[in-house]
Formats: sequence, structure tokens, C-alpha cells
Amino acid sequence: EFGFYYSKRTDMKLTTQLKETLAKKLTRPPAALNGLKVRDVNTTDGVKLIFDQQRWLLFRLSGTEPVARVYAEACSPKDLKNLLDAGKKFVAPG
Repeated sequence: EFGFYYSKRTDMKLTTQLKETLAKKLTRPPAALNGLKVRDVNTTDGVKLIFDQQRWLLFRLSGTEPVARVYAEACSPKDLKNLLDAGKKFVAPG
């Protein structure tokens, strides 16, 4: 059965230090993010955190500039916004 999927990408400019910190964090992905249990991690094209209910977040660091790209996919606009917000907070806490 197929449903609707919502996806979005946001680019976050980082300081060199924040980019290095994020790169280290991504070598040990979290077991949960924003109360959602990470069901699986795929590192084929960045670091993709896979959650239940067809939701995921993908973090990709640019190799040429201090930018983190955060991609998300979810089954509703609300879940998509919540995932992106959690992803942005993971990249740049506080």
C-alpha cells in the first residue's frame, strides 16, 4: 500500500569547528533522536537515521564548504517538520 511522502532538504552553514564536531558525532550516531528510536543507520551516502513509520533523516557534510545538508522524509507535514527541527538541533545544539 502506498501513501504520501513528504521530503525536504535544508542547508546549514557551519563554522569549521562545528563541522568538525558534527563529523565526530556522526561517527557514533544516536540511538534515539527527539524521542524517536533509531531503527537502523545507513552510511552509504552520508549518515541516514531510519525510524519507524517510513521516517528518516540524512546528514551529509559538504567536502568543499562548511555546510551540512539535512534531508528528511516522513508521512505527514507535521512529522517532516519535527524531524527537520530535530536534525537541525542535532547539527547545531543551542
